[in-house]
Amino acid sequence: MIERKPQELATLETRCRKGKAGMKLLSVMGVVAVMVVAGCENPNYREYHDGLYFPTKTKSVDKKTQRETFSVQVSRVAQSVDAARKAAHHEGTKYCIANYGSSKIEWVQDPLDEETPLRVTNDQLNFQGTCKP
Repeated sequence: MIERKPQELATLETRCRKGKAGMKLLSVMGVVAVMVVAGCENPNYREYHDGLYFPTKTKSVDKKTQRETFSVQVSRVAQSVDAARKAAHHEGTKYCIANYGSSKIEWVQDPLDEETPLRVTNDQLNFQGTCKP
C-alpha cells in the first residue's frame, strides 16, 4: 500500500473533482450539440410557392418492390393551380434526391407541363413519377 501525505491527498481529491466537473460539462455540451443538430430540420418549416403554402404528401407507390415510383399529393389547389404544380414538382424532386441522389424524374403527367390536363378532387392534385439515376 502506498502511503501519501495529507497534502498529496488534497491535491488528488481536487484533481478528481475537476475531472468530474469536466465530464459533467462535456456531457452537457454533448446534449446541447445533439439538440442543435436535431433542431436543424424544423418540423414547422413551410415551403411556399408563389407566396402560397401547399400541404404535400410524397410516398412510394410500393415500398417493397419499387421505391423509385412515387406519388405526390398537393392540397389547397384552389389557391393557385400553377403554384400547386410547382409544389408537386418540387416535392417529387426532393423525394428523388433524398432516396436516389438524382433529381431526374420520369413523370406520368409532368406537373410543370401546362398542357397536361388536371383532375382536381377535393381541392387536391395527385401526380406520379419514377426517379431515374
